[in-house]
Amino acid sequence: MRPVVMYTRPACWQDFESDKLDLRYVPLTGRRPRRKSGRLAGPDGQMALANRDGIELLISELKAHKPQVLLRGVNTGMPKRAHERIREASPNTVVVCMDGNEPNGLSAHARRFGGLVDVFLLNSKDAKVRRLYLDAGYKHVDTLYDGVSPRDHKLNVIGCPNHDCFFGGSNRRTKIRDPEDVKKNKEKYKWKWDFPGGEFRFDFISHIRMNYKLRLHGSASEWPFAVEPVLHYPAYFSAFQTAKVVLGCNQYELDRYYPRRVMHAGVSGRAFVTKYIPGMEKDFGENGEHIAWFRTVEEGVETVGRYLKEDNRRKAMAARCRRLFLKRHTWEARLREFEKIVGKFV
Repeated sequence: MRPVVMYTRPACWQDFESDKLDLRYVPLTGRRPRRKSGRLAGPDGQMALANRDGIELLISELKAHKPQVLLRGVNTGMPKRAHERIREASPNTVVVCMDGNEPNGLSAHARRFGGLVDVFLLNSKDAKVRRLYLDAGYKHVDTLYDGVSPRDHKLNVIGCPNHDCFFGGSNRRTKIRDPEDVKKNKEKYKWKWDFPGGEFRFDFISHIRMNYKLRLHGSASEWPFAVEPVLHYPAYFSAFQTAKVVLGCNQYELDRYYPRRVMHAGVSGRAFVTKYIPGMEKDFGENGEHIAWFRTVEEGVETVGRYLKEDNRRKAMAARCRRLFLKRHTWEARLREFEKIVGKFV
């Protein structure tokens, strides 16, 4: 008998069949998922706001069906009381959280709802990060990356890319006061990067901007030059296709750490050039086969320039990369991976 798995994300799993799991979707975020800002969220409910009706529906379904597993994403609008009610409604259900974009250490979600979530699914295979969750008492920790949907990630075949490069992302830093410098009549403040890779990302993007035509989206408070507004999926994905080369530059160096940017870039149909992600050759082959990577700012700038000059090589790599992502990194492929994960603890 197949275990009953209730899930709140991704909505597109409704399109697929499973001979290993009895899947039951609950629209925790409503039929038209929205973010906290009120804007529409992505088609799969990424970062969507849980609403009262959705929470009540979830509790009702849990009481009625007592599933073996509940899989949910991280949603704004889910108070601790809602998590407690989930446990009360179906005490024996294994609650699984897909924390799709948390890179390093225990996520705020894990800290806030400790004891109310049993299993965490991360977006890296980093042993040190996984150990933090196990030491915190979680029964099982595994990896389940975000996926892509051929229906939602279509190529833009109208017109040609009008930028050399595209990058969308944050680069937060904090202004800190240095008493010694103030005493010596030097700088009153210094900058401290909020993430370990912040300075590298800043240097790389700055050099790209100086050498090539860059489309940059992010917060104006985080970049010292003109940027375009923050984008969210699906507009975020569409913007990738306005450039010949899409850029990646993770803030953390974790084993096979693939945030959502990697998924959008990989399926974009554009050449993907990224700072090296430890272990990525295990998933993407040799450097330049599907994705091109670099380890220094200078190497990154040179690599981008080379692919901009060599049109046929750039387009061939981009096509191979898209084919790979449409084979191995779709939401249907993620479902098959999840079937195996469930088999480890149910």
